[in-house]
Amino acid sequence: MAKGQKTQSWELESGPWGPTIMFKFSRSSLSWVTGLMVVAAVALGSAAHAANELFVTGSATSKVYAFDAATGNPTRTIGSSANGLSGPMGMAIGTDNRIYVANKNSSKIVRFDVTTGVRDAAFNVTVTNPRDLLFGPDGNLWVLTTNNVRRINPVTGSDLGNFLSGGTLRDAYEFEIGPDNNLYICDWAPNNTTDRNVKRYNGATGVFMNVFIPNGGTAMMARPNGILWDNVGNVYVSDAQNNRVAQFTSAGAYIKIFCNTGASTNPSRLKWGPTGDLFINCQGTKNVRRFGGPGSANPGVFLSEFVTAAELDNGSSDYLVFNATTPSSAIDQVVVEPDRVVGQFVHTSGVVTLGNRAPTGGIVVQLSSSDTTAATVPATITIPAGKRSGRFLITTKRVTSVRNVSINATLSNVTRSDNLTVVPLMASAVIIPGIVTGGDNCFLIVSLNIPAPSQVTVTLQNSNTAAATLAANSIIIPAGSQSGFVEITSKVLANNATVNITCTESGTQLVATLTVLRP
Repeated sequence: MAKGQKTQSWELESGPWGPTIMFKFSRSSLSWVTGLMVVAAVALGSAAHAANELFVTGSATSKVYAFDAATGNPTRTIGSSANGLSGPMGMAIGTDNRIYVANKNSSKIVRFDVTTGVRDAAFNVTVTNPRDLLFGPDGNLWVLTTNNVRRINPVTGSDLGNFLSGGTLRDAYEFEIGPDNNLYICDWAPNNTTDRNVKRYNGATGVFMNVFIPNGGTAMMARPNGILWDNVGNVYVSDAQNNRVAQFTSAGAYIKIFCNTGASTNPSRLKWGPTGDLFINCQGTKNVRRFGGPGSANPGVFLSEFVTAAELDNGSSDYLVFNATTPSSAIDQVVVEPDRVVGQFVHTSGVVTLGNRAPTGGIVVQLSSSDTTAATVPATITIPAGKRSGRFLITTKRVTSVRNVSINATLSNVTRSDNLTVVPLMASAVIIPGIVTGGDNCFLIVSLNIPAPSQVTVTLQNSNTAAATLAANSIIIPAGSQSGFVEITSKVLANNATVNITCTESGTQLVATLTVLRP
C-alpha cells in the first residue's frame, strides 16, 4: 500500500509481560481486522521491526517512534513515560545495538535494545539539560547540554566531565562531528540573537576554534538548529526561523538556499536517507519531510511528507536517526595480509571491516595481539565516519622459531580475529648429499626466508669431527642473497657414523644431519 493510502498501523511497546501491540483502525471490516491480527502475530514472532528504520523522538508524548526507512510505514514505538522517557530529545545508536535517548524533562540518559525495544534499566545516567547525543571518536557517548559537552562511558555509565573550553555556548541545540573530525555545534541562543550561530571546536581537545557559520551573513542565518555534510564536503544547516536549509562549502562559505521547508515548519535535525534523500525534522508542523538530495534528479525539491503529525500522535517531532541493518556484531571481519612474514625484517597490515559504515564521529576499535613478543599492534584504530574499513600496521619482532599469533579487533564486547605466522630469518639447513661414503665430499646449504637485508653470519658446530670436517666454522650470506654454503669432507672410517651440524643465526638453531658410510 502506498504511503498516502495507508489507513492503519501497529506499534510495539515493552510492557511488564513482554511486547504489547497497539492497533489503530480506520475501518471496521471484521475480515480485515482478523487478517491484520494474523499478520501482526507473525511480525511479533520475528522481532517486529523493519530491517532499516527511521527513529523519531516525540518529547511531548515521551515516545520514540519507528518507521520503515523505505516506505515510511510505522513499525513500532520504543519506550514511554512509564518506561524511562520524559521529554526525549536527542538520540544515538551505539555499536552495542542500543539506542541511547536524552530526556530534557528528567535530565536522564537512558537506553533500549534496538532489536527488542527493551529498556536497559541498569543504565540511567543523570546529565543536566541534555539536548543531543553522539558517539565520539574516543568511543564514549557525548552529550550536548545547553552550554557544554559531557562524555559518558557507555559501559560503566560514568561521567567523564565537561569537554569544551572557550567559545561560550548560549543555548546549544544540536551537534555533529564533521569530516575534519572537529565538533560543530548549533547554538540556538534565543536570548542572544547575535550568538545564534554554528561554533566549531577541536574534536580532540574540545578547545574553541571559531564561529563556522555566523548569525546573519549572506545566508541571513537566524536560528541554526541542524547540520550535516554531503559526500563532497558541502555543509547543510537548517534555519528554523526562516524555514529553510542553507548550503555552504566545507570552509563555511555560503552557496545557496538548498530548500525551503514550508511555512511554520521550523526545521531542525537533518539526515540523509538510505537512498540519499534529505530528511528534515519539522518541529513546527510536527512531522518529517523528505526532499531530493544533492545527487538526485531533483535536488532540494519537496518529495513527500514521510512521517505525518498523526503518526506522531500530534505531539511533536524532535529528533531523527536512521538505523541501518546491523549484523550480529559491529565488526564484520579482521584480515591480516600478508599473513606469513619474517619477524623484524617484514611488517604487515591488518584491515578491520565493520558491518556498516561508521557513524558520525567515527568508531574506535580496540586491537590486540596474542603474542607481543612476536608482533605488536596499535591499541586502537579509528574508522572515520562514513567508512566501513580501516587499516593498521602490525609490527613484527625477531623470533627464534615459528610463532602463530592471533590479531584481534574488539568492538562492543565482540571480537573478530585472524592469524599471523611470524617466522625466523633462517629457513632451512640441509646437507647434499646427506649420505656419503667415507672420503667423499658434500655441501651444507643454509637458506633464508627472504633475501638477506644485510650480511648474515651463520655459525656452525660439528658434533663429530672424527667423521667429517668443515671447510669453515661459519657461513657468510651476503646482502641480497638468500642462501649460502660450506663444503664438508668426510673421513674413511671402520664403522658407519652420524654427523650433526648445528647452524645458529641470532638465536635460531637448525640441525642438519650427515651419514658417513664405511667403504
